[in-house]
Amino acid sequence: MSSACMPSARILGQTESPPAYRLRQPNDEVDPSGVNFAMAAAGVTAPSSQGGPPSLGNQIDQLSRLVRHGIIEDNDLEYSVALIAFTGGHDYARLNVATSSDDIMALAEEVTDMIADGVKRLQELGVSKVLVNLMPPMGCQPYRTWMTNYAQCDSHVNTVSSIHNAALKRKMDDFQDVLVLDLDSIFSQLIQSNSEFKGKYTPCCDATSKPEGYCGQEDSNGNAQYSLCPNPEDFFYWDYVHPTQAGWEAVMNRLEQPILNFLGLYS
Repeated sequence: MSSACMPSARILGQTESPPAYRLRQPNDEVDPSGVNFAMAAAGVTAPSSQGGPPSLGNQIDQLSRLVRHGIIEDNDLEYSVALIAFTGGHDYARLNVATSSDDIMALAEEVTDMIADGVKRLQELGVSKVLVNLMPPMGCQPYRTWMTNYAQCDSHVNTVSSIHNAALKRKMDDFQDVLVLDLDSIFSQLIQSNSEFKGKYTPCCDATSKPEGYCGQEDSNGNAQYSLCPNPEDFFYWDYVHPTQAGWEAVMNRLEQPILNFLGLYS
């Protein structure tokens, strides 16, 4: 979630994301802007190793404890909004080209059931409105497009996104006061159309060694094992999976009015 925090925070009149939960001290009050429970590499399902980032359910447990101990009061939640930001990188990492359609569908049902349960728990805690995003087209991330020299998306991987999104939309129909953010359509429009981005499937920060390399990698002598584009504002993706600041700005420009309307904050 962190990459999108600045643009989304500005929509709500904030200059930055709410403070991270993990930086709280036991006696700290909650910042008026809220709390950010997100952590890198977290997912909906439980982490594969002990001590890994907290799952969605664990993060909601953290919020629940703040409410139970009176650190967050009922009136704080009366006009609150929660964002469940989901990328799919952790939960669908186990899939590969040999995974059957039935297995993909079964995993998508499990993952989206857990997201739906998270929405239910948030509303039971008193959160008044919830934002949930659809998965972006994972097959269009540079992590996948490098295999075609950044020429086209991986349609098989995009099928995973489509199956997940169809299941999630169906389950979100059962809730009131939930807005589904269609990142799938917006990402696709921005990177597949004749948009303002010259670099659509290509990352601005490109690793020398693929796919095991990464942006920022150095060898034992401190030599950069990556290249940087001179014009990141022309690229949608910063590295193999994360959009550039310009990419997120373009996404949030398309989401701003629907979010404001949903929250009753008319521009």
